Amino acid sequence: MDDDIARLRDELSRLDGPARLPKLAELGSMLNKRYWTAGPGQPASLPHLSAAIEVWDEAYRLLDPGDPARGQMAAQLGTYLAVRHGAHGGAVKDRDTGIFVLDEALKFPSVPPAQIAMARIYLGQLYLGRATEAMSPAAARGGFLHGAPTGAGDDADRAARLFREVLAGPAISEDIAAMTRTLLTMAEALGPLLGGNPAGLDIGKLMESMAVLQRLQQQGMPTMNWTVGDPLTYPTTVMDAPVHQPPTVPPRRSSPVPAPRSESDPPPRLQPDSPAPRSEPGSARQAAHDRLASLVPDPRRPVWDQARDLLLAGPSAVAPGDLDAFVGAAANAAAGGGVDRLLLAIGLSLREQRDGNGWGDADDSAFDDARAELRAAMADVPPDHPAAVVVVEAVGGVLDGERPLAGAITEISSYAEKISSLTPAAADLAALCRREPFQVTVPAAHPWHAMLTTAASHCQLLADVRRKPALAWEKLAREGRARDAFTAFEISMPDPAALDAVAAVTGVTPSSQPETPAPTPDEVAAAVRKLGAAALLYAHPSGTLLRLDAATARLDVPDSVPAEKLLVAGLLPHPSASEISYVSSGAQTIRLATREVASGDPLFVVNPRGDRDPAMPEIMAIRRLFYPQSLCAGRALEPVDVPGTAEDVLKHLPTAGLTHLACGVNGTEAELADGSLLDLATLHAEGGVLILGEGPADPSLLDAGFTGVVGWLRPVPPPVAALALFMLHLHLVEDRLAPVAAVAAVRRWMKDPDRPLSPLLTGAHLHTVRTTDLTRPDLWSAPAYCGR
Repeated sequence: MDDDIARLRDELSRLDGPARLPKLAELGSMLNKRYWTAGPGQPASLPHLSAAIEVWDEAYRLLDPGDPARGQMAAQLGTYLAVRHGAHGGAVKDRDTGIFVLDEALKFPSVPPAQIAMARIYLGQLYLGRATEAMSPAAARGGFLHGAPTGAGDDADRAARLFREVLAGPAISEDIAAMTRTLLTMAEALGPLLGGNPAGLDIGKLMESMAVLQRLQQQGMPTMNWTVGDPLTYPTTVMDAPVHQPPTVPPRRSSPVPAPRSESDPPPRLQPDSPAPRSEPGSARQAAHDRLASLVPDPRRPVWDQARDLLLAGPSAVAPGDLDAFVGAAANAAAGGGVDRLLLAIGLSLREQRDGNGWGDADDSAFDDARAELRAAMADVPPDHPAAVVVVEAVGGVLDGERPLAGAITEISSYAEKISSLTPAAADLAALCRREPFQVTVPAAHPWHAMLTTAASHCQLLADVRRKPALAWEKLAREGRARDAFTAFEISMPDPAALDAVAAVTGVTPSSQPETPAPTPDEVAAAVRKLGAAALLYAHPSGTLLRLDAATARLDVPDSVPAEKLLVAGLLPHPSASEISYVSSGAQTIRLATREVASGDPLFVVNPRGDRDPAMPEIMAIRRLFYPQSLCAGRALEPVDVPGTAEDVLKHLPTAGLTHLACGVNGTEAELADGSLLDLATLHAEGGVLILGEGPADPSLLDAGFTGVVGWLRPVPPPVAALALFMLHLHLVEDRLAPVAAVAAVRRWMKDPDRPLSPLLTGAHLHTVRTTDLTRPDLWSAPAYCGR
């Protein structure tokens, strides 16, 4: 495909005007395929996407407004602008231009029905994205009561109309239809939120819509193939079944319990309608126990087990008068100890579930009273007491079925850790109180299964919001607010509108603050100086740059990439031949500056699964020429030290000064012998350099303890990759260059048409040099380095 793309570019260089259209259509379609093959949403695929957009933009502009072919060009251009905006954090211009051209495409009857359907889906997403982006923190909060910013509701309505048109139009694949129905649900759910109609707000739909929104932001739309027929007919769209399933909404309780007050409010005093007269603790306790025994099937069981049975049966299983009498007796006996407080907590929670107003207080305080009694029981009942498990399970009685996290007792989680054996319900509730993602273990028949499923979904939603870095720094940088942009990038704060919407769904406001404070520019600049770079450059996918000067800690917004030795947080699709090292942030740079370099024997992992035979002679040559004392795992043309299982590699890799992986790498997982996998991101390396024969240069691997990672900005043909890595080792050993300098030297050597040929090059490498145009930007700029 690379050769075909190069051929088309060459042919286009000799054409002018409308004569370029057929070749542009063919080239755009090939670049589309390159993008989907590289992986939607992946940093390495962004250059292919941007190249495709440039081609479709030129084709679109070459056609007159009335030309029938302009509609298809507009559909292609708008689709990929939408993908770049949604999956790569593209600029607002991508969104607005995409809306304009997709709207134009829908007016052309010449556009094929399948392409019309996809144009509507992407246009609907852009409208929906604009509606949600309009929700500033204040506007989002006000939107629940007073309406969102002008136009946001209209955008949501337009999106819903487009999704309905897709579903009502010609048949599409069931998976695409399912995705469209989910998007329609999201648009309909946001309508009341944006229009200020609290009565119409459906929490279940909003929860589903937020889950979809998180996934779409991270992964883009389902994958599609773009194919070309006759070059003169222009491209048409063929939809494959998407690989991602829409999220599901956990079952909702038929009778939701009103949301409790905040736990931070002091609980009011218990004021029963007709409190039992005070009596001695012993007789009061017996009266409460007798009342409880009359309400359960087996009064011979311990009182805490009886209370659990009553709680799980629910308030409908007890006559109202009997429940009131039990609560009154338990309130009179609560001073007796922890178990008695547990009985009162369960009685109060059942009465609140039944009435929604507890003891008749106008402020709906009964759940707060129940939580207060549970906390007191937790303090009095030791974790090794058999009633301790019931204390944890009783938390389920004070939770709202729609927003269970809002009533969680956070300290229960640490209490539960001290209990030797938990029931499934207690384990799930302890996880819920940690507000971290968990798997529901209670059976489907358990009365709290639906509530726990909702809680698990909300915990995952909170985690997703915490993990999702904001791209707001780019807007700040464009506005000239360099210091604010620096801080926004370093703390990776979640989007404020997402925080507000999630708070409405879960009843819990996620923290907008980072777990650790952002470093100062002075601290980062000192680390950059220690690593020998002139500056740290923050690069946004839209092209916006922010530069931190290592010498002065000054922040500025340059127009172009400076020609100097750089650390880069972000991605430069076509870096210069100068020394560039990628990092994830300034905070990571500070950690790298203090990391020692490992000096253990080099390790080569070659062909452990027998699926990369060409790597065997290549690694043999590298080891014999440059690393005669190295270790070898896997399969080679000479004796190896270990077979190359995950266990083998794990023994040697952490201490190796250099590790070269000539094996499959899927994400961060190395594919090793016997079908085993080793997640490189989970290692605790001691400062070595990791060289990937294939796979992207990922700065996150530096957090596994490596001082450097050599990888790729984009895939290249295997012979080219082998040649580049041979030259890398030559520069590392013969020229004694640092890894970042060695990678830069490889790029310069490939870019130079008059490059010198080392006498150490093998015959296979000389053949690659003679038969491949290494000066192509997509080849010479592909090797990349992360680290110090």
